[in-house]
Amino acid sequence: MGDPTRPPPVTGYPAHPPNGYPPPPAGTAYPYAQPSTAFTYPQPGNYYINNTDVYTNPRRIFLRRVLLVLVACFVIAMVVGMVLWVIFRPKVPEVRVDSLSVSNFNLSSNFLSANWDLKFTVRNPTKRFSLYYDDIYASVYYGHSMLLAWTSVAPFSQDSYRETASKATFSAASTFVDNWVVEGINKANPTVEFDVLMLARVRFKAGSWRARGRYLRAYCRDLNVRLGNHTAHSLSSGNLVGGPKQCQVRLS
Repeated sequence: MGDPTRPPPVTGYPAHPPNGYPPPPAGTAYPYAQPSTAFTYPQPGNYYINNTDVYTNPRRIFLRRVLLVLVACFVIAMVVGMVLWVIFRPKVPEVRVDSLSVSNFNLSSNFLSANWDLKFTVRNPTKRFSLYYDDIYASVYYGHSMLLAWTSVAPFSQDSYRETASKATFSAASTFVDNWVVEGINKANPTVEFDVLMLARVRFKAGSWRARGRYLRAYCRDLNVRLGNHTAHSLSSGNLVGGPKQCQVRLS
């Protein structure tokens, strides 16, 4: 028989621990979480927003806009000017010597006296421009460098594709010349070679549009005049030989 003092055995399911998990086996403990070895970026800090309004200088903005407008106007004016110059670009006038006569030519020692009568024609080769010539001066040279006489020429104007005939009269009275001039003229007897240089201010006009004034330089060289025999005691005269001659013309 059993012991009457022992409690009777309990039948049914075993009692659960109060936390809901079974107790660990004897000699063991609850497992712990192993720290993660994965790399993580630190959390960024809070972004600071400056709510203060940016200060703008109205005067600086105004000056900047004015400067931009001026630059734009300058560029536009340059482009328009270049286009107009390409369209209305004037051509160089043409100058031609028609005749050159010399009278009362006398070379005594180093002193020269003579009269020159020059007739020339100027042609306007441009289609759209009228030309105005003023401040016209003409000079006669010997040997490309020795100035013998000079004079002024009356101003004139001409329309497009027009030719204008003009003249210039020179006079030298006992003008001193170097020895090389005397030797050259005496050696070239009876034909003497002269050069004529013409300078003028030219203005181009197309309707109401005017181009700035330019300076014309016409160089007419190697104008041969047959004078005949000339001595200290006789006067000679002569005319251009070889017919009309074109001049070298340039604008500056």
